[in-house]
Amino acid sequence: MNSYIDSTKEGFMAFRENVQKGLIHMLNLVRFRKIATYPDGRSMAGVEAYAPYKKMQLSLI
Repeated sequence: MNSYIDSTKEGFMAFRENVQKGLIHMLNLVRFRKIATYPDGRSMAGVEAYAPYKKMQLSLI
């Protein structure tokens, strides 16, 4: 069975070596926790915890 969630080094290398021309479309399905808690005691809504990652990803587009 193929897993497309947990990639391997070999799988990434095969993807990287793909020489097909054209766009790559990605669909990122995320599910947020109602409350995200951290080891240091912080907590916030899951969607708020996702915001820094989202901001960084948008800067790459």
